[in-house]
Amino acid sequence: MARLPTVGERLPAIRQPSEATTAEIKANDHQQVRETEVVTSELVLSAKRIWYYSECDEAAFFEWLDKLPCVKRYEGELDLLSIYVDEMRVDENALREFLALFRRYAVEMKQLRVFDRHEFAAWFRDPQAYWHAAVFQEQ
Repeated sequence: MARLPTVGERLPAIRQPSEATTAEIKANDHQQVRETEVVTSELVLSAKRIWYYSECDEAAFFEWLDKLPCVKRYEGELDLLSIYVDEMRVDENALREFLALFRRYAVEMKQLRVFDRHEFAAWFRDPQAYWHAAVFQEQ
């Protein structure tokens, strides 16, 4: 059985040539095809031992994940759910949704530190924010 990624682990870049990334160029009376590699930046967030209080509560959790364009897929094994995220598609709205989702379902929030970058710094590092201690404090 394959090893599950650890919390916040960055997966190796994936290179996927596809129709959308292939440019066809005609030169010297013959066709040359040049493929551009697409590199995706995928990381894994983990949700352990989530408590759902009803079937609708569980459905709401997964519907919430499904609404986030940066979530590529998720896989569960026993009491661990691995959430595969396209880091390049995480914007302010997505990060705020992760903060709310993780708080609501008591998912370990420290792993959201992987999104502590310049573009979010002004609001994400706010020590008065409800998530600050859960995300940034050690212990």
